[in-house]
Amino acid sequence: MALQGRKFSAEHRRKLSEALKGKPKSQEHTRKIAEAKRGTFHSAEARQRMSEAHRGNKNHNYGKRLSKETRRKIAESHKGKHLPEDTRRKISESLRGEKSPHYGKHPSEQTRRKLSEAAKGRVHSAEARQKMSEARKGSRNPMWRGGHWPYYGSDWSAARRVALERDGYCCQYCGRKEKIMVHHIKPVRCFINSNDANTLDNLITLCRACHPKAEKISCHIFGNGCETEKEGCE
Repeated sequence: MALQGRKFSAEHRRKLSEALKGKPKSQEHTRKIAEAKRGTFHSAEARQRMSEAHRGNKNHNYGKRLSKETRRKIAESHKGKHLPEDTRRKISESLRGEKSPHYGKHPSEQTRRKLSEAAKGRVHSAEARQKMSEARKGSRNPMWRGGHWPYYGSDWSAARRVALERDGYCCQYCGRKEKIMVHHIKPVRCFINSNDANTLDNLITLCRACHPKAEKISCHIFGNGCETEKEGCE
């Protein structure tokens, strides 16, 4: 081919672009272009220029809404395809925080309803659930508040459940059954091993209103040099 390997100047490329604007390509022409480009790769610099040229309102689809049929076709064409880990990471990075088009926006009630309907019946695989769990664990969770809950030992959950059942799920000070919690009579900080604090005779069920009073009593008895219960000691 006579033009193969030839490089046009920026001015020449601009003129060609202007001349071809608005001229629709036939299906045969489009197929030939696709065939000719198959297996070719753009340099990082070329990809960057192409990205800049199609960003925002310079994109020919800017402000347009795709029809349901078009969206269905796009979804069908992507079925079964899996992007490599590196590509997914790059996409994630490019849409994180303020770079996301949804940053600072709150979906309307109608949008939330549509999202809910679309997700109905969808079941994630065990692997997908594991990845989602890992991605939102600890400080990566949007609800993370610095990990302020103290560690009460490996048997805390079981001991708490037994204490609640023993006390009939009601506050042992006022009898209230709403917003209850299990309180350590002798604070966990007084034990070298946290599990030693979880004996039934050291646990009592209290409501949220009575709990600060019990914390203050514990601080007076056992000393107020606590870190996890500073608020109750003041």
